[in-house]
Parts: sequence; C-alpha cells; structure tokens
Amino acid sequence: MVFIAADIVTETDQAVETLIAARLRVKYPSFEFIGEETYAAGTKIKNTPTFIVDPIDGTSNFVHGFPAVCISLGLVVEKQPTIGVVYNPFVDLFRKVLVTKLLSLSLKTLKKLN
Repeated sequence: MVFIAADIVTETDQAVETLIAARLRVKYPSFEFIGEETYAAGTKIKNTPTFIVDPIDGTSNFVHGFPAVCISLGLVVEKQPTIGVVYNPFVDLFRKVLVTKLLSLSLKTLKKLN
C-alpha cells in the first residue's frame, strides 16, 4: 500500500485501473484515458473523447472491508461530461446518468426553487 497525501492507493486500485484501461482501449482505441491512479499533474482534457475513472471510489472503505465502494467512470466528449457510470460490485448496484438528464433534473429543481 502506498500513501499519497491523504489518499490511499492499494495494489487493487492499480490493478482495477489497469484492467479497465486495457478493456476500454481495445474497444475504443481512439479515446483518451485518465485514471486516478495514473494521472500525471498537468494532464489536460482534450477534445478527443476521454474516459475518466476512479477504479475504487472509497478506497478507505475498501481497505477496512466496508462495502460502500464503487467504480466510477465518466466519459467526456469535446471537454464536456456526457455520461457517468457508478458500479458497486459488492451489492451489484449499477447507476448511470446522462448529462442531459442531469441537466434536466437540475433545471426542474431550479424551477421549483423559484
């Protein structure tokens, strides 16, 4: 286990990120990939479709055996978030949100507040 500032990085974080990156690169070879564990300071998101992943969102929970852990994956197209996917393998919970749906929900909430 490696400690980086307040973040915990486990071998499992690195292995999951490597697995996700490899599978995405096979299926989407022209897309960019930014992972939490392999991110380099100064990396900029380009116009190219880009996957952004946190391989174990909730590493501290993972290390302590708590099931409140998920894989978070987003897709950015032309520097705009388009879809986010969250999966908790411990309870087999899968959620996705399209940004247009999220914006629609946000606009409805704002209208109710006004």
